[in-house]
Amino acid sequence: RYGRIVEQFIIKSAIEQGRVIENRPSNDEIIKRQATQTEGAFVYQPIPGVYKNIRVFDFRSLYPTILIAHNIDKYTIKSKGTDEERINLPDKAVFFDKSKQGFLPELIERIITRRFKVKAELKECEKDSDEYKTLDAESYGLKILANSFYGYLAFFGARWYSLDCARSITAMGRKYIHDTIDLAEKHNIKVIYGDTDSVFLIDSKSIDKFKEEANKLLPNPMELEEEGLFKAGVFLEKKSSGAGAKKRYALLDQNGNLIVKGLESRRGDWSKLAQKAQVETLNKILTEVDGKPALERVQNIISDIRNGKIDIEDLIITKKLTKQLHEYKARGPQVAAGELLAQTGIKVGVGTIVKYVVTKGSSKRIRDRVKLPEQTKIEEIDEEYYINNQVIGATYKILELFGYSEEQIKNLNTDLDNWL
Repeated sequence: RYGRIVEQFIIKSAIEQGRVIENRPSNDEIIKRQATQTEGAFVYQPIPGVYKNIRVFDFRSLYPTILIAHNIDKYTIKSKGTDEERINLPDKAVFFDKSKQGFLPELIERIITRRFKVKAELKECEKDSDEYKTLDAESYGLKILANSFYGYLAFFGARWYSLDCARSITAMGRKYIHDTIDLAEKHNIKVIYGDTDSVFLIDSKSIDKFKEEANKLLPNPMELEEEGLFKAGVFLEKKSSGAGAKKRYALLDQNGNLIVKGLESRRGDWSKLAQKAQVETLNKILTEVDGKPALERVQNIISDIRNGKIDIEDLIITKKLTKQLHEYKARGPQVAAGELLAQTGIKVGVGTIVKYVVTKGSSKRIRDRVKLPEQTKIEEIDEEYYINNQVIGATYKILELFGYSEEQIKNLNTDLDNWL
């Protein structure tokens, strides 16, 4: 979808400048392109744990500004060049002529310049005004358009396709994030996490000097910006691994607001109960940097489930159907819920939002124990499913950082266990 928008923008600009419009690729060419791929971004994996006083820095519009700074364009590629024009890929070197600005760099520079102007105008507007909403929408649209150019260059169906250009952008992205991490470590700043265009650092006296030096080393229009100072952050480990996970963390800002990335509380297919349990666990841990209050809160939630002191609304699991019911090869819980919904006379198909709860029953298969919320009494709920699959599933990896086991979280330890 975004690729189509980028292509229409390029075509419009090419017509305005009297440039030749590239042909669509043939089927054979598309098949050939599909067999190739670009290297991904660099990830500096975090050590799982809880950290205090975190400063987060982002490269402003990383890929678009790299494209501009290095004049990356299929029309500026040449076989030889200066060291300044050289970009090292894993298997070869690519050179981009810097004597004259390329077509795509010029277009992206125009987009970015306009966006920076819009953002400046936003600061002068009242947030509730129509003008603010209009400018905010324009800023978002310009951001999406600029950031979509990289993906477009690597898209097999693109008219202006160039794998060398796309690979050069990611290669320089990896270089700049590496250089930034190396510079932080040179200033004796502890690096917690780095991913694509962001670095997470422990606050220190030398951090402002680090930022100033980092920006002096970056070519125009690249810039390293500070996203903010956070009171604390928790970084989780990758499943079945002791290593830190990519994009699975939570931060607490200076105003006490929680920023969550990649965790269950951000997903719509988990119950409100699981989401609440995770958010409350994170808040307690990041506020007090102590696992015990969070453990006690989760144990209280589990106790409420066992004693039926919960609202059935908090147990609802919500999913969207992506196919017609008969098209699903596997009859999962959402399909079973869709069938039950259809039996009530409601038309069910692609895009239908189904809501269900899991009840007790002799079958081990969840799909056989799915019921519609409005047809279910609280006494029918499968407490163990919600304890193990929802609450424990959403909080265990967080509490595990403090050495707590599943048995401790469920409060199943006997007096003898504690004595031993």
